[in-house]
Formats: sequence, structure tokens, C-alpha cells
Amino acid sequence: MAVITIDGTTVQVRPTGNGAWNSVVVTGRVAQKSTTWGLTLRPGQLGQALAAANEMLNPGTAMHDRLAQSTANALGLELRDNANLATTMVGTGVTANVLDRQEQSGAATIFIVTTVGATPTCTYQLEGSPDNSAWSVLSSSDSATPTVFSTATFTITTATTTIRYVNPAATSARYIRLTLSANTNVTSTIDAAAV
Repeated sequence: MAVITIDGTTVQVRPTGNGAWNSVVVTGRVAQKSTTWGLTLRPGQLGQALAAANEMLNPGTAMHDRLAQSTANALGLELRDNANLATTMVGTGVTANVLDRQEQSGAATIFIVTTVGATPTCTYQLEGSPDNSAWSVLSSSDSATPTVFSTATFTITTATTTIRYVNPAATSARYIRLTLSANTNVTSTIDAAAV
């Protein structure tokens, strides 16, 4: 299992609350103005957006990410650190990668994109760990009911995009992964975003 740290994630941006997430264009760990921001920024705002993206790209502490988010929010943008946990995963077991949120804690978002064959079903369990060794079930919610958290497994039976929110109270879960079980003809691509 590879561990993806915040330094190794892809920083993404979109207009606040809507629109597609766009990856920040990076050259040598420096954000580029050619990034698709999702809205038109005036020259002064573009400089601030670049500074916020660079703060996310080169974090020192969790406070740096919080400052970057505040700056982006003032411009009408959202930033996130996005990591791929599994690509076209079939079968059962834990995801190929684990997200290490380092100093960050609290909220995170899990994105599961599935393709299916005949009679599809797959069960998912979201797990967290303070040390990448001892794992326990994480409380999460479905995007349709974002304030109703549960530690129960959830099942996907169709080709879809499923969004799960990690309970913001899950502060001891530095590391995040998923375990798949009872998989019949479901292929999953799973990303985790620290926000």
C-alpha cells in the first residue's frame, strides 16, 4: 500500500460550491496562471489565486492550508488536495493507496466512480488510522444526507459516482483508506480529497 502525503496530492480548484474541479497546472511545484479556475479573475485576483494555490502546493503546517482556503474563498474559489486511492479496482481488499493528511484533520471527501457488469454489487467500509497501523471504522455520510453520519458499510449496485463525507469530528484519522468486500462485477476508481 502506497502512502500519499499532502505534498504528493494534486491541488484542485473550482468556483465556490459548484462546477467541475480543475487540477492546478504546476511547473516545478509552482502554480501556473494557465490553470482553469472556473471563473474569470481580474489580474489582481489572479495573483491572489496563484498565491493561495502555491500555499496549498507547498504546505508547512495545517495553518498554511487554512490560510490558502481563506484567500481562495474570498475570491469565490475552493481549493482541495486530491489523492487517488484506487484506479479500476476489482475484487476485494483495501485500496492500493492510503491518504496521509499529515497535520490536517476533520473533514474529507471520498469520490467513488463505478462501472459494472452483470448482477453488480460491492460493499465499502471507510477506515481511518492515527498511525497507518491500527485501523478503525470512520464515520461518514452520503452526499444526499450530508449531516447524517454512520459507521455502517454502504453498498453500490450501479454504474454511478458516489460521494461520501468523512465526519469532521474524525480528528484522529490522519490516514484514510477504504476496504471493499462482497464485490461482484463492480470496478471502482476512488479518490480522497482533504479540504
